[in-house]
Amino acid sequence: MNTPLLILPLVIATFFIVLLIFQWLWNSTLPDLFGWKSISLWTAFKLLLLAMLIFGGGVRLPWGYSESSTRATGEGETTTTRWSVGDSSK
Repeated sequence: MNTPLLILPLVIATFFIVLLIFQWLWNSTLPDLFGWKSISLWTAFKLLLLAMLIFGGGVRLPWGYSESSTRATGEGETTTTRWSVGDSSK
């Protein structure tokens, strides 16, 4: 059996399970705490999509951006990498 055909239904099922868990957590917590309205499944989808767009969602950008980071080298020095566009190996 072809592996990609098995992965797609698992990804879709995982996606809807995450949506249902997010919706359940929202509806069981926030209306009681703050008096906010309950949300539907599609509102949960829109909120998670918005959060992923704002906070990145752990998705690597395909067009070559690198994050800013500081790493220690073996000689006790530190190097800082800034945001850059394109291939960093050039």
